[in-house]
Amino acid sequence: MKKIISLVILLSMAITSIGVVSAYSGNNDAKVTSNYRIGDVNKDGKINVKDAVYIQHKIVNNEDFSAEELTLADVNKDGKVTVADATMIQKYSVKMISSFPSKGQDETTTKPSTIILPTTTTKPTLTTDPDGYFDIVVKP
Repeated sequence: MKKIISLVILLSMAITSIGVVSAYSGNNDAKVTSNYRIGDVNKDGKINVKDAVYIQHKIVNNEDFSAEELTLADVNKDGKVTVADATMIQKYSVKMISSFPSKGQDETTTKPSTIILPTTTTKPTLTTDPDGYFDIVVKP
């Protein structure tokens, strides 16, 4: 499971480094009623990595979101659905953040964190297990 989460996060970082791709940009003032929680984009009753992958899939394939999906997917409340929303859902699913920000509030005000940087530079290497999974190994 950790390998899958690592791979999903790695792919998200790769997509994010290419640039922010907006699947939707526009006026999101219309009222949309939903029986699902914000973040539960695939509407399975859970907020997890599957919701983030759903967003990424729609963005990469240039597919339109329904009005309800737009409301559920715009977790950072910036009026558009981007990889940043998918990343925030991933962070929520692994409890790096405890909630999604309110409108006008950025992620850093939701849960402050401290980043400890290594004192030496390390270079990660990508290896493949015999079972076909990828491992990212960082050696000091």
